[in-house]
Parts: sequence; C-alpha cells; structure tokens
Amino acid sequence: MKLILVVEDDPIVLLDLNEGLRAALSSCEVVGATLPEALARLNREPTLVGVALISGQTPSEYGELLRLIERGLCVIFTNRLTDPAAKVFAASTVVDRPFDAATLITILPDFRP
Repeated sequence: MKLILVVEDDPIVLLDLNEGLRAALSSCEVVGATLPEALARLNREPTLVGVALISGQTPSEYGELLRLIERGLCVIFTNRLTDPAAKVFAASTVVDRPFDAATLITILPDFRP
C-alpha cells in the first residue's frame, strides 16, 4: 500500500485534504503529520511512502525536504514557493491555493484507483 503524507500547517485544510484523499484513493493510506512526524514515518517505513504534500516549509526545513526528494519521494508543495525556496525547489511540483483533494488527484496519476 502506498502512503501519502500530508504536511499542512492549517488544521482545517489538513482535515479536508485527508478526508478527500482517503475517499478518492482507497488503495492508499493518507496520513496527516508535521514534517518531523512525516520524516520519522519515512525512516521507519521507507518503502511505503509514495508522495508528500508539503505546506508551510521554512528555510530550516529545506535540507530535510531535499533529502526526501533525493530518496525518490515525490514532493508536491501546496503553496506558492517564494525566494529562496523557489530556487531550491525549482523542479518540484507546486499547487497554488485554493485547491482541493480532487485537484491533487489529477497530478497523482499513479495513485488513482
């Protein structure tokens, strides 16, 4: 089973994304987490993780996010990247707000049922 980690700093958005993704992607486990929790889960179960949806990143987290990408995790940013993040993560997918789970599913073709 693939795992989708949703790292979101807004609890209402997190709840909405978790519910929408779980309803649409029954073959995936969707876990809402802080970035440290997501990294801990990845370290415990590296083969389960398929995608991380990231919001609210800070410069102190860039190194961890780059390690996720280097490990082959698909990292999708769910907010507009500003400098310097826009330069550091230039090749990453970014979904601007507002968006919903249905929008995210369209960019996750490997996860559709």
